[in-house]
Amino acid sequence: MARKKLYHTKEERQLADRQKRLKYYHKNADSINTKLRKDYSAAKSQREMNERKSKNKAGMRAKEVACNQSRSRQAQAKSLLLLVNTQFDQLIEKMNEPSPVKYFDVLYASLVSDHPSSHDSVQEQCNIFSTVCGALEKRLNQILDLVGPSCPVYKQAEKIVRKVRLMLAWVEDVYCEVLVGIEGLRKRYNRGKLQYQMEQGLL
Repeated sequence: MARKKLYHTKEERQLADRQKRLKYYHKNADSINTKLRKDYSAAKSQREMNERKSKNKAGMRAKEVACNQSRSRQAQAKSLLLLVNTQFDQLIEKMNEPSPVKYFDVLYASLVSDHPSSHDSVQEQCNIFSTVCGALEKRLNQILDLVGPSCPVYKQAEKIVRKVRLMLAWVEDVYCEVLVGIEGLRKRYNRGKLQYQMEQGLL
């Protein structure tokens, strides 16, 4: 049995170990390099797979958050639409007539029969319609901010607000004519030229 070589210093032992490792490497370089390449390739593949998983998880979380936010916005928009419908129904109920057009016919009749108070009466109607229209416009803008213009909820609300805008324009038209003189109002009505008479098909 070969006798174990003795080294006088630590440096001699380290040098001998290094030479031994170099000798082993040169002898087995191909297999060592092949194993290193395989290990590197496997580690790289694992790292890329982990990165893909991480990105997929992040993407799924982002989609989930976006979905939850979308549902929340839809719910808020529907609540606002309910308020829009309620305010519109209350306005129609306050008219106390079968239709808005009939309401304006009655308004006209009251204006020409009670001329001294016609100015105050129609101004009050203007204020009512203007207040309701302003409140509905505000809710419509809130719905727009929540769900955008293509959402059915927004389109339903916009349709209602358009009706109130139209009726506000009608009452303002009557009011302007009253300011000029009740006789002018009567003439336009008889010719069917008041705005509400010409545009009733738009409601």
